[in-house]
Amino acid sequence: MTKDQLDEILTRLRESVNHDNAYFGIVEDVAPHEFCVKANEDGLKLFAAELLDVINNNKERPRNLAGEELPWFDDLIERQYIELTNKSRAELIKPTQDTKSADWRTKLIIWVILIVVVYLIITGIIFTIQLV
Repeated sequence: MTKDQLDEILTRLRESVNHDNAYFGIVEDVAPHEFCVKANEDGLKLFAAELLDVINNNKERPRNLAGEELPWFDDLIERQYIELTNKSRAELIKPTQDTKSADWRTKLIIWVILIVVVYLIITGIIFTIQLV
């Protein structure tokens, strides 16, 4: 799409919403660290316009999503900006060494607990047989 086409879409999106009614939030829903999007149609249109504006202006700096700048945006998350990147999904989501070592530790803990439980069961059976 050309810059003019994006400008036209942005103008139509922003003119078609009731700014007083618009709501878009990324909030914790059921449990901590589980986020969901809660938004009405006007809020979704304004958020889409912000995303398109980032592409259209192709700025090197991140786009701020502070509450005073966008009153319709409910900012319950720590990171409050949109940053345009040219990295692929694989580059952004590749597993880190910390994740691999955490998986190894988790497996070790499970095996240790399993061995202790089996040891306690066997010891309990042996002592029960000796008492009889």
